[in-house]
Amino acid sequence: MDPEIIGEVDRIGGVFRAALQRAFRAPPEEQAAWVGALPPRDQSVAWEATAMAVAWLERNTGSPQTWEGLCVAQGPEHELGLALGLGWALSWLELPAQGLIEDLDPLLRWRVLDGYGFRDGLVSPRPFALRQDPPALIDGYARTIWRQGLGRSLWYTTHGDLDELGAILAAFPASERADLWRGIGVAATWIGSLDEVSMNLLQEAAGAERSWLALGSAMAARTCRDIGGVTERQTAPCSVLGGASPEALAAVTDAAEAALPATEGELPLFQQWMNGIASRLV
Repeated sequence: MDPEIIGEVDRIGGVFRAALQRAFRAPPEEQAAWVGALPPRDQSVAWEATAMAVAWLERNTGSPQTWEGLCVAQGPEHELGLALGLGWALSWLELPAQGLIEDLDPLLRWRVLDGYGFRDGLVSPRPFALRQDPPALIDGYARTIWRQGLGRSLWYTTHGDLDELGAILAAFPASERADLWRGIGVAATWIGSLDEVSMNLLQEAAGAERSWLALGSAMAARTCRDIGGVTERQTAPCSVLGGASPEALAAVTDAAEAALPATEGELPLFQQWMNGIASRLV
């Protein structure tokens, strides 16, 4: 394991826990000021935790602050973190996401399932990651994105230990591993690394699945760019896993979005977007 990656995983986890604890007791204005003083990437993590707390309180205490209201107040900059946070809350409450996400933007709604899968894998890894049992509440296409979140969680729970990661993934059906590797690519790029060696080893471990790492890396690069959070930590993952700079990978995702049809068809627009990114990375 790379000590530098372990340290960043633990640091990010600390930011999330601190924000979550504050969100349950601090007035909204105070929480917003605290989050706003953090570096951009940490802000995204903190808003994810805040969204989890707000959504949980809304559904359990009748709190006047709502998840939708939080989204309006914060605007689009951290909308992904807010969507992931809603997924955290739904996982915690064991509630279905269907019926709650249909009115969200087509490229955003499925990230709620990403957050759902991430929390499932992070908090309850044995049934979901070690026994490969998806929650009964998640079905259809939603499981594809739930598994992406589960894959993200594996980078955190293993601290990037490739032997442990490989053993877990090998137990999954081959048809499900693409989603997991995509999530790992997102997490590895988001957590970042200052060393190309660790990213080369990750790419080698993925073998024939490495194209899914590239897709995940591009998706994370877009998020980092959109929140103003691209740092030197994203350079090595994007270069090795995605074959380009963070800015270039983010531009690929923009091109794929621009080519999407105006309305949703049989294949969800989110999947069409990912397919478009993948085709441009070949």
